[in-house]
Amino acid sequence: MDIVSLAPYRVIYRVSYDRMSQLQPPRLGEYQLTVSLNSVIMETRTLMLRQGYLSPNQTRCSFSSCDTVGSICIVLCLLRDANGNILRENDEKLVLELTISDIHSTLNTDFLSVNETFINYGNGSCVLTFRLQYAGFMTLRIRDLRSQHYLADSWVQELKPLAIDISQSSVSTPIPTEWQVQNPLHIEVILMDSYSNRICEPDKQIQVVTLIHMESLSSVRFFLFSHT
Repeated sequence: MDIVSLAPYRVIYRVSYDRMSQLQPPRLGEYQLTVSLNSVIMETRTLMLRQGYLSPNQTRCSFSSCDTVGSICIVLCLLRDANGNILRENDEKLVLELTISDIHSTLNTDFLSVNETFINYGNGSCVLTFRLQYAGFMTLRIRDLRSQHYLADSWVQELKPLAIDISQSSVSTPIPTEWQVQNPLHIEVILMDSYSNRICEPDKQIQVVTLIHMESLSSVRFFLFSHT
């Protein structure tokens, strides 16, 4: 059995089979199938080799600018079938699963999970862009909605908080109007970046200075005793 891909005046691809095989031609398109026995042609057909379904292992995804809070993360996936052919005609739907643990945000949780849907451009590529807002340990995984399988590529990154933003930071304890000398004045300050991420790095020292301005002195009476 011979399979031949023809173009004007030349043969693009030719393969012969003398036993059962799962070998596929390397490119999509129209092929001529010839079945022969002892060099005698038994049948000739014209066949069209079309693309297959999305393969989670052959589809490749790239992650750009996905390592800093505040940056625009761009995820680009090139869709391929099991033979590596680009799926130029497809209606595949991909979903990005974003999870962040040990989150630094003021949200009342230590874990965040968000799903985002890719834009399918119908030419073999899917793209998703989004802004990174939360500090913590981030994992990005991509799931094919049709098969519910995860693609081979993923992204893991620890996102650090940005620099201190004074407008987002605050004093968390009420400041008394007076206190006693024997009791220390206790003040707690919450430091935040511009995306409201708490800055609490254990290996980072931050100096916060409290200025106390004395407006008046308490009156003190002195008694003098004369001795003769």
